Amino acid sequence: MTNSSDPPTLIHLYGTEFSLSDVGLSQVVLSFGVALTSPQIESASLNGVTSNSPTLKFKVVDPPRAKLRSLNVRLPHGLRFAGRHPKFRRITFSRSVRSHVVKFGPKVLAESRALHRRARHRRPFRLDLKVLVRTTAGRTRPLTYPIRKRFRRHRGPSGNR
Repeated sequence: MTNSSDPPTLIHLYGTEFSLSDVGLSQVVLSFGVALTSPQIESASLNGVTSNSPTLKFKVVDPPRAKLRSLNVRLPHGLRFAGRHPKFRRITFSRSVRSHVVKFGPKVLAESRALHRRARHRRPFRLDLKVLVRTTAGRTRPLTYPIRKRFRRHRGPSGNR
């Protein structure tokens, strides 16, 4: 038990002062979104589209209390798995993990003509990567991460703009 003469513990968040005697710490953290409470895609990149050898790479991180159990990856429009593979790929982990980096290279991926043409003409585009995450806590969460591709202006051999 705490002594009534002890001063209350104060937390300062975003200019607001909270007393722990009034509210629990977990309520303060969750209401302000400071803690990671659900799985997220931390980063994603798409390279090699102009050279017809696409490489998709992304990282999924988990919440602090549950670990990742499996991922279902659905490719964005303009990309597909090469050969007779389905539109999505399931990745199941033998042991649960905290985070995982997924990389699909040019042997596994194929791009559409429209996407290749758009990249060759250096037009910016946006693709939405969709991942269905299952955690050890039994929760399933769909995640969407926009991949934006912008190209630098091409400079001539003399370096003029």
